[in-house]
Amino acid sequence: MAQNDSRDDYFKELWRSFAATYGNLRLLSEQLPCLADRLDEQTIEEMVAVTADTFGDSPEQARAELREFLPHLDNDHIYPDLYNQPDVREIFNTFKDTAFRRRVLKWAREEPLKSNNFFAIWADIMAQPPLSGIVLRKSVLINLTSQLEIFVDGILQGYRLYDSSEKKIPERLAWDKRWKCLEEHDRHPGWLPYKDTLREMIARRNALIHHDGKITVEGYLKQTQSIESLRPNGAAEGLFLLVPESYLQETFDISILFALALSQAAWRKCHEPHHSKSADEVLDQFIYQTLRQKRYPLVEKLADIALEFKPKTKCRRVIQVNRAIACREQGKYDEMKAILAELQTQRQRGWSVIPIAIAVLHGKNEEYEKLLKEAAQKGKLRKISPYWPLFDPIRNNARFNNLFKSSHGELPRPKHKQRM
Repeated sequence: MAQNDSRDDYFKELWRSFAATYGNLRLLSEQLPCLADRLDEQTIEEMVAVTADTFGDSPEQARAELREFLPHLDNDHIYPDLYNQPDVREIFNTFKDTAFRRRVLKWAREEPLKSNNFFAIWADIMAQPPLSGIVLRKSVLINLTSQLEIFVDGILQGYRLYDSSEKKIPERLAWDKRWKCLEEHDRHPGWLPYKDTLREMIARRNALIHHDGKITVEGYLKQTQSIESLRPNGAAEGLFLLVPESYLQETFDISILFALALSQAAWRKCHEPHHSKSADEVLDQFIYQTLRQKRYPLVEKLADIALEFKPKTKCRRVIQVNRAIACREQGKYDEMKAILAELQTQRQRGWSVIPIAIAVLHGKNEEYEKLLKEAAQKGKLRKISPYWPLFDPIRNNARFNNLFKSSHGELPRPKHKQRM
């Protein structure tokens, strides 16, 4: 039993450490737009002064046009080499096709001599463009990938400590060797589908760290040679890689899905032949936290992974309910009803929250009120959180609140839950 406890402690702490860092980085990534705007303000004001002076515009007009012109690269994967770009006119072709861009290029054709000084100033500014979101997203991706690397090394160390097989794992492995060792120990279908996407992410991280994002033949192109379809369109030697907002958010989802599946696979393999209750609890708790953060598509994917590991009946049913709640919140009622139909075919032993959840999700008011009242009379209501997203549609119902007040006392308003 002590051996099993040490395994649970090891993998639980490894998961908690990664999940906490992941949560902080994701929160930062969602605050980047506001942070980037503050950092860019000074540079934009310098550009406003140059533009307003050149064209005789008011500062307000120049500022409005520049803000429309500049955010274009937030959605791009590739950036030209502005440091070595001899013609700043080509730089303008990179940016959003706005009235400002067309006006500048038209003026350059009509006033070539006057425009030289203007373009020289712009070339200097655009070598460090007011696009701090680019820099900040790069930093977040680098940190996320580094944390994932530490996490995978922790999984491999868990295999060294607790796996009963004779397979040896060397220390200080490069990523190709990490993948090989992971697959030798457990090619679980929960984490394998994310491998190639993560390989591209790692190659992009390497380019950002070692070449300031520049695409090189021996770097990014070589590391993604076997996964060319995952390269961004237009990726070529000499261009620079960016981290678009959509790419970063997708990377967060893939990283946590991979990490959960990988940790559960390793945890349970090292726990054989026994079942780990602690591993089940991690699945249940993390899916619940993700549901509270309103990340409904992610909840569905996490639940699919969790059910592959065959958690015990109680845990499995709660996970199914939380997946059904995510479906409800997305308007996917047919999928929700299919989950509930499956739950209703399962035998219930003793008291369970599941019938209450099914009644609430089906909108059967009289039935869930009756079941909640019975639970209160049996002293079972304390086992249910009134802030469970299951109850969101009925949270302002007077009978609902009165029942929970009798068990929990006066209910404070739920605090805003930070996303992770």
